Amino acid sequence: MVKNDPETGLNNIWVVDIATGEATQITNEKDPINSPAWSRDGKSIAYVLFKDSYSHVYRKAADGTGEAELLFRYTPGAGVGLTDWSPDGKYLTFSTGVLLVVPLRADVKPLDRKAIEWIREDFDTFAGRFSPDGHLMAYISNEVDVLTPQLYLRPFDSNKPEAPTGSAVQVTSLKGGANGPTWRQDGKEIFFLNRDREVMAVDVTTTPKLQAGMPHVLFKITDPLVGSGDVSPDGERFVVTLSAK
Repeated sequence: MVKNDPETGLNNIWVVDIATGEATQITNEKDPINSPAWSRDGKSIAYVLFKDSYSHVYRKAADGTGEAELLFRYTPGAGVGLTDWSPDGKYLTFSTGVLLVVPLRADVKPLDRKAIEWIREDFDTFAGRFSPDGHLMAYISNEVDVLTPQLYLRPFDSNKPEAPTGSAVQVTSLKGGANGPTWRQDGKEIFFLNRDREVMAVDVTTTPKLQAGMPHVLFKITDPLVGSGDVSPDGERFVVTLSAK
């Protein structure tokens, strides 16, 4: 999680052990930090550090040891809202209204790595999340209704990351819209939040073709959210950030 220090006003990343409640500080930066994303093996955390007019994406060991490693630096002055890290660790994804993918090729220096515009259309796409097997991308788009974004799926091919390799499948058509998609670890279910603060779930199947079931409500968050949330890999536990007041 990203935690604000009230004395310094700085944000840094902390990892909390759910079983014990013990928190470990991972970063100690004096510049703005946002968008932490776990590697799928749980050993590293990628995050965005805005410094010297650039958004830098770094990787740090999840136990806080060692030095941070620069993975990527974006266009001067532009923000990066990192949303995911591919299961094989080879790609990052974020959005600027356009959905972008960053190849982390070992033979390319971090400052030379470029973001690929994976989806650029006349509508906004954001909140990209790789499926557990890395073959699909879940994302949010206002393609149908500019005021009510919905959840979509498209195939992702790690060997051809320049563009989607198949057509989009619209998962939701809800009046409450959709946001914050998160996959269950087996790839058979996606969780998301609608504008009524209802946590929703929808089944996903890939054979004989890619399709989604009917979204249904799991529970409602009664207090106003002050930050993002997450789901345990098995889909059994949810965590959200609420106001302490």
